[in-house]
Amino acid sequence: MTALLFPDNTVLCNYACVDRIDLLKAVLSERGRWTQAVYAEARQSSNVWPSLSALMDHSLLGEPIEIDDAEQVDRIRQARLSGSALKPTQHLGEAETCYLIHNDAAYQDAIWITDDYDAFDFAQQLGIMTWDTRSTFETLVAMGDTTAQEAFQLLEQMCDLGRHPRRMPTHYRELQ
Repeated sequence: MTALLFPDNTVLCNYACVDRIDLLKAVLSERGRWTQAVYAEARQSSNVWPSLSALMDHSLLGEPIEIDDAEQVDRIRQARLSGSALKPTQHLGEAETCYLIHNDAAYQDAIWITDDYDAFDFAQQLGIMTWDTRSTFETLVAMGDTTAQEAFQLLEQMCDLGRHPRRMPTHYRELQ
């Protein structure tokens, strides 16, 4: 079975800000999923990045997955992801996704895609396969859906628009 892919809202916003949901769709290749909190975050972010509204019909990421252990999720959110008790939705999407992939056998082979540094590091400590926006562009280049030059330009454009992809390449050749 091919691994499911769980993009975080940071990654969704990165693709939306450059209006390239088509490339996100290509890399997810009908394997994209999201939790209820990531769905809610994307819905809210669609006010800033309107192309995110294309995701709200669930055709790309499926129905949002509900997590039934809110107490455990909140522990992860506050203790490991710097979430605040005063801001109960802060890092909730990251905590839900991390909890789901780590604790549900149906998702143990899933890949989590996030540009949140703390969440990325925590997931790797748990043994969760973790990608970032750069990883998705490397995959798109390898699949032939874009060129390394275009991928590099899009990553630069994301930065110009105030986004912060992890592991920003210094040259397009790094994406080949």
